[in-house]
Amino acid sequence: MAAAYDTGGRLIHRALDDARTELGRQECSITPIDFATDEMYAIPRKRLVAKLPNEHEVRFIADAFGTHLAELAKAKTVRLEDQAIADPIPLTYPFHPRQKCLVTLFKENEGYTPPPPASPPRGGKGGWTE
Repeated sequence: MAAAYDTGGRLIHRALDDARTELGRQECSITPIDFATDEMYAIPRKRLVAKLPNEHEVRFIADAFGTHLAELAKAKTVRLEDQAIADPIPLTYPFHPRQKCLVTLFKENEGYTPPPPASPPRGGKGGWTE
């Protein structure tokens, strides 16, 4: 009797292992945007921006932004570490370099549900009431 249970248990484990192996072959993770790369900027840039300035102009913008942040750091308006925001501008232009952080926060919060659309204003013929 014990031998029958032992044999049955092994058969069940073998069947489960085979099923896991088969399912693992069929499974593939699809990530629309790889957040480890600059894809997050490249895709919207291609879709939303018709023409970008040349690299020299973008570098000029990044340097001007960095210089302005340095002035603000001297005035103690921003932290000294905030100057590092200017470094990735050539890669992220025309988007803010920290946009990636914001999008990643929403991605990590899988339970987030966007609020429902605002209801139309009340009043006569769709206008506001005073």
